[in-house]
Amino acid sequence: MSKQIFFFGNPLLDHSYRLPLSVLETIEKNPNVKIGGASIVSGKEFQSIISMLPKDITSRCIPGGSSLNTARILASLLSQSKEEPVAKVIYSGAIGADTNGKAIDKLIQEHGVSPRLITIREHPTTKEPTHTGCCGVFVNENDHERALVAMLGASAHYAGIHIDSIVSELSSSSVLFMPGFFFTDAWDAALRAMEIATKNKIPIVLNLASPFVVRCFTSRVIKALTYAQLVIGNDAEILALRECLADHKVVPPLSADTTFDQKCRLAVTGIVSLPFSSKVHSHMQSRSVIMTCGADSIRYCLSSPSISPSDVSSVGKDVDCPCSEDLTSEEDGDSATLTLGVCRGCKMECSECCEKCWKEGEGVLAKSAIFGAIPAEKVASSDLVDTNGAGDAFCSGVLRVLLENDISIPDIPEEIFIKALEEARHVAAIVVQHEGAVLE
Repeated sequence: MSKQIFFFGNPLLDHSYRLPLSVLETIEKNPNVKIGGASIVSGKEFQSIISMLPKDITSRCIPGGSSLNTARILASLLSQSKEEPVAKVIYSGAIGADTNGKAIDKLIQEHGVSPRLITIREHPTTKEPTHTGCCGVFVNENDHERALVAMLGASAHYAGIHIDSIVSELSSSSVLFMPGFFFTDAWDAALRAMEIATKNKIPIVLNLASPFVVRCFTSRVIKALTYAQLVIGNDAEILALRECLADHKVVPPLSADTTFDQKCRLAVTGIVSLPFSSKVHSHMQSRSVIMTCGADSIRYCLSSPSISPSDVSSVGKDVDCPCSEDLTSEEDGDSATLTLGVCRGCKMECSECCEKCWKEGEGVLAKSAIFGAIPAEKVASSDLVDTNGAGDAFCSGVLRVLLENDISIPDIPEEIFIKALEEARHVAAIVVQHEGAVLE
């Protein structure tokens, strides 16, 4: 086993509740509870929400947290190989010195993941005892949609200094997986981990995690994008990111009559074309984006050094560009002139204008990027149990194919990329048929 993939995240003990609509409507009176959404609350607020549930309703406890879900499922997938798994799965996060922390440590190992957990015994400022984080997963028993409410607990205190104990393993990893949820309270640690990975030419996979993260921590997400070679998110997350990029004047705003399909194409291609940090080695400066659209489709923009201009067709002629001026992005002193791409159809220096040069389902940028889509795998409504963790499972499927085919991100051949998407949609379809983010 020569490869290893390193995950960071907030280890949480998920409390999964299957609730009738009447109970959901009651707890939705709390502004932090929203079906289809996710929020982070204090311990006191978390207990207040739980107290709104009828006393006869019980929960199922599962080790969770978005990144840990992905790590667990990936380890399970890799173990299905007839031979030794091709990669070691390592996970790092912070827990409290309590029974829940010990339970998470034990359960992580049982799932084939190597834990590198940091035990934080007290709050760094108040010195009060800390507890392992937890997450309320409130699932509608009728349509199986869910609301997530997390209390981060000890995981909120993972600091940059805690990276010291794992620098050696991190520096020798093949891939770094970074979830957006880690940016909320552990930004110093996240940034240091990404800088170590970049220094050692380790590709970074970024899971956007939630529209909440994108909107409330936009500057951090933009900074992380300058290091990432593969970005994964659902349509709500990526379209929210596109709006935030426009608000920060990183990309031009979309017109009011832009259709959903047009927004999707412009969102993923715009993210692909964002500048990299000057710290990123030149051969690592290609970024691909994967956007899941629920039960409808999976859209992507593949940017890879292995794609040559002859692999894609040039479309469009002589189109005037309404926004060809250079745009700049300044973040924490790291500034760069942003050229969003040159369309080989109209030759204009702005990928936003390529909308006039697209054929349905395909198009090109100067970075030799390919835009496309494949359908999602259908699951009968009668088979749906719990959509929680579907996106996390999707990430696991992508990573499995890339690792088992010994693919070096960002140099991903198109046929392997499509194979990874097909595997990912299948894994996600399996997970939504079970309670919790599990394969069986």
